[in-house]
Amino acid sequence: LFLEVTGPGGSGKSILAEIATMLAGEDNATSATIETLESPRERAALIGFSLIRLPDQEKWSGDGAGLKAITGGDAVSVDPKYQNAYS
Repeated sequence: LFLEVTGPGGSGKSILAEIATMLAGEDNATSATIETLESPRERAALIGFSLIRLPDQEKWSGDGAGLKAITGGDAVSVDPKYQNAYS
C-alpha cells in the first residue's frame, strides 16, 4: 500500500504517521527518503520493515523508477554491502 498524505502544517499528517507506526509496531517501522528508494544499495537498509515513512520530502525531480517498482509490486534490485546483490 502506498499512501501520499499532503497538506498544510498542523493538518494532522504527523499524527497519521504516528498512528501508522503504532499499528505496525515501532520495530517494524523506519523513515527514509525518495533517494533511498532509488538506490539499490540504500534500499538494503529497508528490508524487513513493514512500514516505511517518507516524511517532509523536499521537491524531487527524477523518474521515480524505484518508487514505481516498489509500489507496483515489481521485483527491485537490492545490493547490501559485503553480500551478493539480489531482487
